[in-house]
Amino acid sequence: MSALASKDSLIAVLDGLLNKCDDITANNGLNYHTTRLSNTIVELRKRGIRIQNKTIKTPNNKRYDKYYLEFSEANVTKAKALLNFYIQSKKMGKK
Repeated sequence: MSALASKDSLIAVLDGLLNKCDDITANNGLNYHTTRLSNTIVELRKRGIRIQNKTIKTPNNKRYDKYYLEFSEANVTKAKALLNFYIQSKKMGKK
């Protein structure tokens, strides 16, 4: 397991990014098995996944980031391979 994020979180976030989910924000961290979504994003970026963020300002002047996968062929291929790696390593850990 990585130091910053659980495998469950890494799997959920990568799957969401690959499926172009529009709810990958700190407000929805629990949907992605984490209370610190930014840690999972940092971990994925360390692994070479290019993730863009867009800062959203709410009507009451709060700010939060939405995260999106950069959809270049190389980045998508890397993200899919990493997702499969995490899924397989999780299965191996349960044996």
